[in-house]
Parts: sequence; C-alpha cells; structure tokens
Amino acid sequence: MDWRTVKITDPVFKNVNETALTAGLNASLENGFINSAGGVSRFPQLFDFADLPGERPVIATEWRGDLIGITGGKFYRINCEDGTNEDVTGAYLSGPSRPVITRTEDELVAAAGGPIVRLKGEDTEILSEDAPEATHVAYSGGYLVGNEPGSGRFNYTEPGDYDNWPDLNILSAEAKPDNITSIITTEFDELIMAGPLSIEQFDQAPNGNRPFFKRWGLAAGLAEGAEHTLISVDNRIWGLNKEREWVAFSTQLGRIESGAIQNKLEELDDITDIWAAELPISGHRFQVIQAPYATNPYGTKGVTLLYDYMVKRWYTLYGWDTENSLPARWPGWSHVQIGKNHFVGGNGKVYKLGGHNLGVETQRMLFRTGHYNNKGMRPIRVNRTRMRVRRGYTPAGSSAPVISLRVNKDNRGFGRWVRRDLGKVGQRDMILNFGSLGTADTWQFEIMITDAAEVDISSFEILAQDLN
Repeated sequence: MDWRTVKITDPVFKNVNETALTAGLNASLENGFINSAGGVSRFPQLFDFADLPGERPVIATEWRGDLIGITGGKFYRINCEDGTNEDVTGAYLSGPSRPVITRTEDELVAAAGGPIVRLKGEDTEILSEDAPEATHVAYSGGYLVGNEPGSGRFNYTEPGDYDNWPDLNILSAEAKPDNITSIITTEFDELIMAGPLSIEQFDQAPNGNRPFFKRWGLAAGLAEGAEHTLISVDNRIWGLNKEREWVAFSTQLGRIESGAIQNKLEELDDITDIWAAELPISGHRFQVIQAPYATNPYGTKGVTLLYDYMVKRWYTLYGWDTENSLPARWPGWSHVQIGKNHFVGGNGKVYKLGGHNLGVETQRMLFRTGHYNNKGMRPIRVNRTRMRVRRGYTPAGSSAPVISLRVNKDNRGFGRWVRRDLGKVGQRDMILNFGSLGTADTWQFEIMITDAAEVDISSFEILAQDLN
C-alpha cells in the first residue's frame, strides 16, 4: 500500500472516446487551466460591470482610454472605473455582420456590412459616402482598406485622407478566384486578405502607382462562416480552415494546432458567427474560440474553447443555464484589455474578468481525469484520498466555498459527491482528506466547484493497495 499521484497536469485530449483515455491523458477541464506551477487553477470569473440598453451582443473595444461598447448598431462610451456610460451614437452601424473595428491616428472605425462608421469627436458619423459597404475594414501604413462584399476586390483611401475613396483605388486578391471575407493587419503592419479558398499577404509598395503589392498567397482559406476567427497573435496568423482545423500560419507555412480536440471541432453542428480573440490573463497566453450556436455535450447552445498557445493545451469555458441547472454558453461575445483590466462584452452588458466572491453568475469549474488503473491490470483498493489546495481566504461571516470529489469505478457511472470546504481566513492547512473510495479495476475522478471562489489545486493522491 502506497501513496500514488493521480496526474492532474496531463493534457486534456478529446480526439477519441473518453473510455479510451488512460493515465497520461485527462478527459476535461472546464473553466480551469493547468498553471505554470503544475497545478490546476480556476479560470477567472466574470462579474457585472456595465449595463447597456437591450439584450444584443456587445462588442467591446478601447478608444483613447475609454471602453467602447457596440451593441444593436449603437456606440456607448463606458467609464473604465465605475461602468457609467453615455450613448455617443450619431450614425448607427448597420449591416448583417459582427462589427469589425480598426483605428487610424485619430478615429475609431467600424464596419458590419453597411456604411463604414467612425468615432472621431463626440458622436459617431458615416465615414464617407464613397466608401464601400464593407464587412471588414483595416488600417495599414496610412491607408484605410475595406472589402467589397461578394467579390475578391478591396478598396483603399488616399493616404491619410480617410474620407476620400477614389473609384480607381481598387486591388484584387488573386491567389484563388474567391471572395474576400476577412481582412486583418498583423503586428508588423502586414495586410492579410482571406477567403474560403485562399489567404494572401499584401505589403506596402516602396514605389509605384499602387500602395500595396502581394507578398505571398496560400491555397488554403477559412471555413465558410469563420471569417471572424482570423487573428494575428504571437507573430502568426490564426484561423479556422475549411477542414475545421485551428491553424497557425507563418509566412507560407501552416501548422495544425487542434490535434487534441480535432474531433470536437469537426462535430460542431453550427459555426454561425464563430469568432476568436486573444486573451492574455493570469500569466498565460490564451486564445478564445467560440461557436455561440453550436450544441455542446450538455445539450445546450454554445461551445467555447480556450487554447493556451504557449504550452499547447486546450480547455473549455462555460456559463450556466440556471433554469435547467446545466452548463451553457460562456457569456462572452468579445474581449478587450485596457491597462490591467480585462472586459468581456455580454448580452446587453459588459463584464469584468478576474473577480471572485463578487456575486458573479454561476460558472462551474469541473476537472475529469482519464481512466486510471494498475499497470499490472489488478484491482486497486483506495483506502484514502487527499488533495492539496489553496485554503483560507473566505472572509469571516461568509459561507466557505465547497469543493467536491466523485469517482467512476469500472466505468459504471459516477457515484455521489464527497464534499469538503475550502476554509475561512486564518485556515492555513492545505490538505483535504476525502476518505476511502472502495475497490475497482479502473478509476476515473471528477473534481467540481460551483461557488464563487479562486481555486488552486496543487496535487491529488490516492493511498492505493493492489489486490490479487
């Protein structure tokens, strides 16, 4: 009989049926991640920060130190300290698409498939009657660029003159005869044009009559409907391709990053309005990829994936369906960082990311291992179970948050929860004991917490005895 470590730091792997997972691969980590110290931490929770009129998704961005929320075609300037806001809509942002935002030297510019709108002074206004009714707009080297929806052409302004869109200022993406459905500018001011069949990079021309020339092209594009997954992160371009692979492109080479969850991406039943964004927080560098209308394993809507691209680990984020007591779509629609603060656009509101014990909506953290067994395939009796956790931060007068453990023995289904509290201020002991769990050939463990509290699990061990 000896203490054996159940490795909580093994990668989450969802590319096979869960019953195939043994020690070395974990089944799921929801609203959590593996921290750099080799433990499990809860992903920062959301709490209400600002309420905006209506229930439409809010696309959050930053402009001159203020938080800007775009919802239902209207623009709101939000104070980053107290969440108070004012409507600064002079011209509505119209169109069927998710707003795409860029900045010039002194303008915030947005497009959604109708007239391009800018915020320059106190209120928004139509940028120019001559500008295309673009779904995407980008700024590069003194030029604004917008696509012509339903074509492979893009328009551009005169340099520094963003009201002026001459009829002859048109270029075409030529790698494949497909439409331009997405445009971004990279950290190096490279202009990227993407469509269903191709991705092309345009650079500033050193001379000549045209301001841009094509540097390279790829005969690989974005999945139809995935135009808002194209992002520039860590000196690479990322996006969801037509094979439903999450791919990082560097120059003309693409690397598939979704091997551990590829099956789940291919199973998405609806990728309408799928989007992606960078989300650096808690000392980690995450990307969030959300298919808001896809059916998740709980039968509710919303699949949100979290990718720690520096260490190549995948996780999932969920909100909570209070009516049915089930995980549901993570409430975010967008993310922006302003200083040290992280803001997430929700439905008719803006959340602040990173709060605990502040009346947040339920966001369950759940960790589930693979199926653990003796290497000699003999039955194991678990006489004791212990977990090392961070404890002792709940203020006096408040209920201590509860962490729960249950086990699936021999794949017969999970049993009852065994619960322990995480303690109040002053409790410094770190070991929680969960007692004996019986005998089985294979073991699968689940750890859960629903209370609003920070969670850090350093290790999980069982006192095991091999049986003949």
